[in-house]
Amino acid sequence: NVAMMKRFYDRYLKGIDNGWEKEPKVELSIRGPGDTVKRQVQANAWPIPGTQWTRLHLDAASKALGDKPAAAPASASYPALSEGVTFGSAPLPQDTELGGPAKAKLYVSSSTEDMDIFATLRAFDPSGKEMTFRTGGEAKAPASQGCRRVSQRKIDPKRSTEWTPFHPHDERQALTPGEVCEVEIEIWPLSLYLPAGSQLTLTVQGKDFERPGETGPTKGVGWMYHDDPRDRPPAIFHGTHAVHTGGGRDTYLLLPVVPAS
Repeated sequence: NVAMMKRFYDRYLKGIDNGWEKEPKVELSIRGPGDTVKRQVQANAWPIPGTQWTRLHLDAASKALGDKPAAAPASASYPALSEGVTFGSAPLPQDTELGGPAKAKLYVSSSTEDMDIFATLRAFDPSGKEMTFRTGGEAKAPASQGCRRVSQRKIDPKRSTEWTPFHPHDERQALTPGEVCEVEIEIWPLSLYLPAGSQLTLTVQGKDFERPGETGPTKGVGWMYHDDPRDRPPAIFHGTHAVHTGGGRDTYLLLPVVPAS
């Protein structure tokens, strides 16, 4: 990666004609268990052409991520500052590779006029060990994460795609306590090789994710936490939240399955 960046800087900062323009526009490292790289994927568009957009549907009654939308209406509530609620998939029947942006579409409610949603995607290998990855600010980062202030849920449909909602942030839409609303949460692009038998979980909570048992300043999200009371006054952001599924509310996690090599 360092060598690649040097070639880029040589071309556009030093003006060296080194053939950079012939490089593929996208190079994606598919990460695997043990913070390894299984393979490199090259393409000339993003997301990767041929990506299979796959939905895992949430069921609040069983806390499951499944292939079909939940039929019966149900809800799962949690205190905002708790560990939240976690939805888990069955063991994957075959090797799977993910690469690209992801999204969670949720139906939620709060006991107050606003809420923050922190969505954390975690992966576990067939033995049940979590697959974590070293980043610039975190030693054991989960597969991916996303967050959304629900009063900023407004979407510009002309600038949004199926996989990435565009939020214009030009209007605050306060919640009516107890009223259910729809919100789309962008989850940062990810790359992940999941051997058959692996499982995925999606944790939804009202505070930054912290891995249980970890000590020190980095516990899953690096050094940056969303805990300033000026931005998150307790009277508004320390309420009780709920995720609603079924009864026509198609709540799902959208994942980018990469075409087989």
